[in-house]
Amino acid sequence: MRLIFTILTTLPFFVFGQTQVGGGIFTPTTWTLDESPYQVVSDVVIFPDQSLTIEPGVVVYFNAGTQLENRDGDLIAVGQSDAPILFTATEGGVLWKGIVNTNLESDVLVFDFAHFIIEYAETGIDFGAEYAYQTVTNGTFRYNQRGVYDGGQGYHWIQLYDCTFIENGVGMEGRMSVWNSTFEGNDTGFGNPYSFQNSEEGGRVINCTFLNNGIAVGTIGQIITFSVIQNCVFDGNDKGVYNYWAEVDSCSVLNSNELGVFLQKGFVKNSLFSGNEIGIDLSLYPSSLQVLDNEIILNEIGLRLNGPGALVKYNTICSNTDYNVLSTSNSFMSVSENCWCSSDNDFIQAGIFDAFDDVALGIVQFEPISLNCLEAVYPGDVNRDGTANGRDLLYVGMKLGEVGLARDNASTDWSAQFGADWDDTFSNGLNTKFADTNGDGVVTEADLEVVGMNYGLSFGNMAFEPLPFASTDAIDLDIEVASFDGYELELVWSNSNVLNDVMGLSFELVSNTAVFDNANLSWGFEDSWWTSGQDVFLQTIELDDASGIDCSALDISGQSNAGSGEWFSLLVTLDDYIPSLELDFNNLIVVNQAGFVLPTNVEPISVEAVSTQDLNPKQSSVFPNPAEDRLYIKTTIENTYDQLKLIDVQGSVVVENTFESIVSLEGLSRGVYWLILEGSQGVEIHQVIKVD
Repeated sequence: MRLIFTILTTLPFFVFGQTQVGGGIFTPTTWTLDESPYQVVSDVVIFPDQSLTIEPGVVVYFNAGTQLENRDGDLIAVGQSDAPILFTATEGGVLWKGIVNTNLESDVLVFDFAHFIIEYAETGIDFGAEYAYQTVTNGTFRYNQRGVYDGGQGYHWIQLYDCTFIENGVGMEGRMSVWNSTFEGNDTGFGNPYSFQNSEEGGRVINCTFLNNGIAVGTIGQIITFSVIQNCVFDGNDKGVYNYWAEVDSCSVLNSNELGVFLQKGFVKNSLFSGNEIGIDLSLYPSSLQVLDNEIILNEIGLRLNGPGALVKYNTICSNTDYNVLSTSNSFMSVSENCWCSSDNDFIQAGIFDAFDDVALGIVQFEPISLNCLEAVYPGDVNRDGTANGRDLLYVGMKLGEVGLARDNASTDWSAQFGADWDDTFSNGLNTKFADTNGDGVVTEADLEVVGMNYGLSFGNMAFEPLPFASTDAIDLDIEVASFDGYELELVWSNSNVLNDVMGLSFELVSNTAVFDNANLSWGFEDSWWTSGQDVFLQTIELDDASGIDCSALDISGQSNAGSGEWFSLLVTLDDYIPSLELDFNNLIVVNQAGFVLPTNVEPISVEAVSTQDLNPKQSSVFPNPAEDRLYIKTTIENTYDQLKLIDVQGSVVVENTFESIVSLEGLSRGVYWLILEGSQGVEIHQVIKVD
């Protein structure tokens, strides 16, 4: 159990002002809020045909080893959302037994629980009755060895709705179903879910979320279990679904530390597997197992095959970092009629680990292949390179105003969506339907926004086909550094050739160091031949490693343009002082309104900050300079500066604190540094030299 023993030690050892209870309940009894809290000093037993009602807001403390037993009686504990009933332990470090239902006469007892919290119990609720259909709603089970348990052997189906299971050893276990609930931080979320085959009772896990559990849903011990798991989200678990037999439908299984789903029998369909160590792991004897219509992408291993027999068809399996398919068996196995995000057989085979990699294994047959996923729209990946980025904006811009068939059940979610081809295509033959990112049947500025919404999301190489080049001479782009003071960099872009009908451009402004974290970039078109800036769609997004910014600008007016000279300016405001920069312009592409790429020439540039002597009149002096182990700062105006920083030549902040008159240089390498003083009077910068 993950936290129970450390948290228990924080509980009080004594409860003052409590009402002590214990023994049998032989007449209808109510535990009232006025008499709360209650302390159970010995087992409380509700005898047949009697009842216990607990009012909202009541707190019940249980001494170590005590329990509340409902023996053919009625137990009613209905709290309120703002006044839940709390069942907890009296003493820190010692568990109470829990709430137990005992049915001796096969009658349906009354058990009405809602809006409550059960914590620090051996088993929060034990449904021991054999013939009961009981419902629990809005319960929180936390820090228990086991939250809810049903080990009955008869027709005994417990239903839980809108519950939360937090950091239990086992959240719930046995012949139960659960809807709209959350399981977080449990060793096992739902253990041994059980139902008869094809029964509509028991073993249902519907619309639930499982976060950071050991096993989210699965078998404990050697029990053969069956469950139906629909519309659930699994994220960050060690194992998602780990069952002998299950039906998994329309789920998202993400970021599992070991595996997403392990099964021997049943099916997995219409689900997304991404970010897992292993997406789907099929057992040694996967009898009667079907894996159909799933997206298995961006896992380390997409699909592990441990033995023959499973039907694996109509899935999208690609961009898994180690292998799309890993075989561990010497048997022949088939994974035909799946889509691999490519039509190149050599490319597909390279993603499958089988006899061609290790002769001890059998051959995994992947032909015939499906090309369905190549036709799927991933909203934002317009150019089909597998990632939503600035280049996709250009493709949308080229097709603004085009109209075609809307997609059924369209959304802007990053998932495969299918729609009929439009009559129009790009210059490289790509169908224009991919520019309709929101699926409403017309390409508008709203489709540009979707690219930004899904920016950086990746699906894999979709056999990208670049746009053809226009039959023009290469454009010489001149990039001039207008100014750079260490904090603000202004670049002016110009072209000497006359350009005609430029629709837009996209590029990555990249530095030799990670200096663009929290940087701000703005465009200027005041002196531009291209546009006044009124009809331009702009996007600037910081790259993941903070070393650059993805920049895109589109003329969405649809009007012809032509000219040379200044095109635009860029003003980059940095978060920290940087003395020098090496800048490059990666993935630069300029396109015209006809959809052709204009060839360009552009060179990397180096920039140095202007002399620090010219930035501000000095309000202070720094000595000694050069210095060995410390600097002294003398100011001419008292309390002029509030903060100071010391920055090395790579732009890294090595010292940062409130203003002090002495700055320690111990531990710093010899070399040049910049001392930056900041306060109400502005910024003052001194170049200092550290010597041994």
